[in-house]
Amino acid sequence: MINGRLCKCQVLICLLLLSLTAFSQGQESWWPEQKLPTQIIRVSPSNLAQRNLVQSVSGLAARAVNAGTNNELVWTNVSGAAYNYYLSGWLARTSVADNGNITVWNLVDRFKNKGVVKGYVLYTEGDYSVNFATLYASMYDAILVEAGLESTAIAHGLTLKYDARPLNSKTSYTQAWFDGIKGALNNKMVVTIAPNDYRQREMAISNNCMVYWGVDDFYNTILSWMKPNSPVVGWNENEGPAVVACSKYGMFTTGATVVNLSVLSAGAKQLTPPKVTNINPRTLDFSTGRHYHSFVLSDGDNMMIQATSLPLIPEYWGNPDINNVPMNWTNCPVNLSEMIPDAWNYFVNTTTVPGNLIEFGGGYQYPDYFAQSRDGDAVTIQREFAEIVNKRMKATGTKVFSFITRNSLSSAEALGAYQIYAETIDDLVGIVAIQYIPYNAGGGNIYWVTNKQGKHIPVFTAKYQMWADLNQYPNSGNPAVIASLINSAANQSPTPTIDWTIVHAWSYFKKDAGGNISDAVSTDAGALRGVTPVTWAKALLDTNINVVSIEELLWRLRMKYYPAETQAVIDGFPQPLSTNFRTITANKINGSWNISWTVDNESNTKEYIIEASGDGKQWKEIGRQAAKTIGASSQKVKYDFVVPGTVEIAGLSIMLLFLIPAFGSRLTRLGIGVAAIALLAACSKSHKIDNSTDNGNGVFIRITERSFDGKLSCSKAVRVLE
Repeated sequence: MINGRLCKCQVLICLLLLSLTAFSQGQESWWPEQKLPTQIIRVSPSNLAQRNLVQSVSGLAARAVNAGTNNELVWTNVSGAAYNYYLSGWLARTSVADNGNITVWNLVDRFKNKGVVKGYVLYTEGDYSVNFATLYASMYDAILVEAGLESTAIAHGLTLKYDARPLNSKTSYTQAWFDGIKGALNNKMVVTIAPNDYRQREMAISNNCMVYWGVDDFYNTILSWMKPNSPVVGWNENEGPAVVACSKYGMFTTGATVVNLSVLSAGAKQLTPPKVTNINPRTLDFSTGRHYHSFVLSDGDNMMIQATSLPLIPEYWGNPDINNVPMNWTNCPVNLSEMIPDAWNYFVNTTTVPGNLIEFGGGYQYPDYFAQSRDGDAVTIQREFAEIVNKRMKATGTKVFSFITRNSLSSAEALGAYQIYAETIDDLVGIVAIQYIPYNAGGGNIYWVTNKQGKHIPVFTAKYQMWADLNQYPNSGNPAVIASLINSAANQSPTPTIDWTIVHAWSYFKKDAGGNISDAVSTDAGALRGVTPVTWAKALLDTNINVVSIEELLWRLRMKYYPAETQAVIDGFPQPLSTNFRTITANKINGSWNISWTVDNESNTKEYIIEASGDGKQWKEIGRQAAKTIGASSQKVKYDFVVPGTVEIAGLSIMLLFLIPAFGSRLTRLGIGVAAIALLAACSKSHKIDNSTDNGNGVFIRITERSFDGKLSCSKAVRVLE
């Protein structure tokens, strides 16, 4: 049994290994680089002891890949559709070989034979010894072995490198112990893990990180030793005090309790992330006289939630109504784009609402506390932090920033932070801000700061808060209450209102058979959270209130208060291109009409009207399709529309038994409705008929584009093919 201190030689070896772990040096990123392997191996641990063991093998394998002494990473099979989705995408784009599944102890043998695993560290399950063991596993190239598995480890030819079992409580962390070990640790990242959890032990081991759980004086000792603007990976007990502590030392929490980060982040540094589609403010009509509102979902600073919970489940991003609201999302593109790029790719590739993705804080940190315990360097450290945020926001195309303050949104510290972000983040359209509790403590107030060019940038606080069981706060409540408050404010205002609601991501609401909406808990029948309650609120809004993306809302706010300055900024944007119909096809298959069209440069389009004719001259509307793009897009957009049943055309007589729109794979889930049949006197000019596929059936289809300002543009007419 071995116990005690590391020798100087071992410390030097650890420092050498640390140097091989490629961390960005503070200007471009705060995340370490994980190099691509040539292959992966999968494993399915069945209990906590096995999961800790596998995490340690995974961490050692990842470090060895970075050092060039190993070519294989480890994937832990876990439940959750998102993990499988990301792995499939990662394998496809990297061409890394998948070596299939292996048992836990065969995994140990595999990496022992490679020279990656050189022994084991012993711990007791359920106490703090596992966190100490994680540190020593990194230092000794050893795996984590729970006491009950020691005989198996010995049978596989492993030798004991360190026994961490005596270090079994918080009192085992002493200043003398830390002083003796911190020279062998990496001060650019700290990992916080509960003793009964396993997630992120691989990150701690692969990057030689300090591991801790708790919010106390010793945690402050760790944070004061850390390099500012470094991530706290994982979660910690007691959310508020934990985030206050890391914020005070110029750090941020990621909430990244994600498994398999070594694989998911491998090769990310060499990728160019996709950019979100933004609003072109030239497409906006600022003279409508209407009221405008946005709904924004909370908790975008949590990487685990954004990557593994939000995207695919029907309460949130997987909800068919997200684009009909349209919904806005606080998110973490700064961190996701580097550590789980396939998650960021998914968000960008599946949204059809320009300007609805918001960077939340660069991580979970309170700007009014940021670096306040760094001996007068708070402003410098916060500017350095904002610079990294700026680079990643530019890389991802994100133009709206958000954050949460711990205390008053109007404190001197908060106001100073607003100005730093406005000066540092290029192309910033605006900032949206909330307070810890209640989120809407700012009451919709606007704090104006200026960017590098001296242009006014709004820091716009939430006026309303959709949060169950917090009705004691003003402008808070369930969807019906929020809708009533928004309507009342609009009706009483002598000028058009511009406001937004923060939607608490975890609040449940329900609607009874009579349409009455109330707060709920998860176990209530019909309890829903996320997007659907927002659709209830939107349905109750007066017709003169437009729900828009947050980016559009901020442009309208800037135009309202600084019209000349804002117009000058908008004049610098390119003129939107006219929508161009590229292809139109109409086929009759199995009794249904399948109508498809593709457009370029979709801009300010509200909807498409599908029309049919028996002679190519007189037209009748047979359906409508909402535009996929809100604002403008330079991308090609494809539409599919199916009319099932019998269609009879004789001159202008058209009978449809029923209309059902059909869309591509994602839009199938959106269920966008089709308006009832209506006569449209559109496009009075004559139109070219495509006779290249003439089969003489005399049935024609054309598509009419309607813009938000009522302008009409018609496609050529095509014959229906049978």
